[in-house]
Formats: sequence, structure tokens, C-alpha cells
Amino acid sequence: MALQSCELSDLVAVDKTYLDRIKDRRDLIATRCDDVVRCNPIAKDAVSELYTWIFSTYLPKRFPTMFSLVPAEKASPRYLLNNVTNERIELAPPPDPTESLKTLGQHIDNEFLILLPTASPNPPTPSQKILPTQTPREPYHLHAFTLCYPSGFDTVQKLGLPLAAIHAPVPGYESKIARSMDRFFAALPYGKIVKRANWSVQLDTEFFHRDANHISLSAGGNTMAPATHTATAEELLEWEREDVASA
Repeated sequence: MALQSCELSDLVAVDKTYLDRIKDRRDLIATRCDDVVRCNPIAKDAVSELYTWIFSTYLPKRFPTMFSLVPAEKASPRYLLNNVTNERIELAPPPDPTESLKTLGQHIDNEFLILLPTASPNPPTPSQKILPTQTPREPYHLHAFTLCYPSGFDTVQKLGLPLAAIHAPVPGYESKIARSMDRFFAALPYGKIVKRANWSVQLDTEFFHRDANHISLSAGGNTMAPATHTATAEELLEWEREDVASA
């Protein structure tokens, strides 16, 4: 699965393109909100928790020159100041979780996707409520996101799906790593974060690409690559070893 442990300081990355990227994200959120921001009712509490932690704790500690906590005054509660855009960010999450996700996307050049170990898009009734557990009875499903830069997929179509269905177009996912991923998510300890690296080739300056950036397995006649690739016995054995090692 190519997963690595990492520090909380790696969660959000900032570089000299921050302001340009934030402007681009804000334009997408303003013009294509239904495509880049969604939330099922079940994820409301999780979105509020993320919002509160990111703006009250993470950003002012990780990037203190960019984000400053401003003390409360008589007529004003404490808030976070984005020193790059000179904008005020309220620390209390909005009642509507979609607004919380918009604010996250408008100030942070990161994609946020929230997965929960339940298939239901709606919160349980008080009699059905189950305390968090590290042995969930269902696989993790995508229930909220602010994702401005899809690359070859429509995130809206993934909403509410489990990991295996989300990755259904990925060759070999179901047969090689689906069960390992479900087990890994279920066993991930609270407070621990991991990362994996992906790479892609970007052909232009537009980053919102739902239908682009796909590669065909068929190759043209003027290429040295084979028209298709059939996994060798050695490759299949190596994939099986990786699956066992990551389980």
C-alpha cells in the first residue's frame, strides 16, 4: 500500500504559490460549489471537529506568521486572522457543515475528505447511537469533502461509497489490496497519521479535471511500449507479498 508514518507538521503544506492557489480554489468554490464541496448529514460532527481543530489549534501553531489568534474583546470573541489575505476566520464552526468545508477550502491549499465507518448518510437516532470503536462493523465510507482539484474522477459520484467502490476503476484494487485497506483503516490508532505519495503528469495549468488525465492501456504504433501489459508471475508474487506485509 506504500504507506508511511508522518508528523502532524506534514498535514498541511504551504509554499510561495499559496495566494494564487487560494484564489483559484475560491473561484471554484464560488462557481462550482456543488462539484467541489459536499457533506452528508452523518458527517456534520466530524466536519465541525475538523474545522475547530484546524483553525483553533493547528494553523496558528504550525504557521504562526500566516495565521494569528486574536484575543477576545468586549464586543468580539476570539478569532483567527489570516495574515496573507487579512481576513477574519471565526473559531466556532458554522451551523451548516457545508459552510465549514467552504471555509477550509478557501484558506487551505489542501483537499479534505472525511470517511466514517458507516454506510448510512444520516446520523443515528439516540437509541441507535454507537460509541466510537477501533473495530468498526462496516468499512469506511466517504461522507464529506472539500476537493477542488479532482484528477480524472467526479468526487460527487464517490460520496457515500466505501473504499472498495471508490477505487473500483483502479486496476487490481479489489483483488490485491481492498481487504488490506479496509483492515488498515479499521486498525489505525487515534491520533496517528500516515501518508502515501502519488504522482501524475499535468498537461496544463487547469487543476480541476474530472474527466482528464487518464492513460489508455493501449499504445500507439509509434511507441516502444507494448500495447498492453500482462503481469508476470514474478510481479503477481511480489504484489501478494506486499499485500501480506501490509496486512
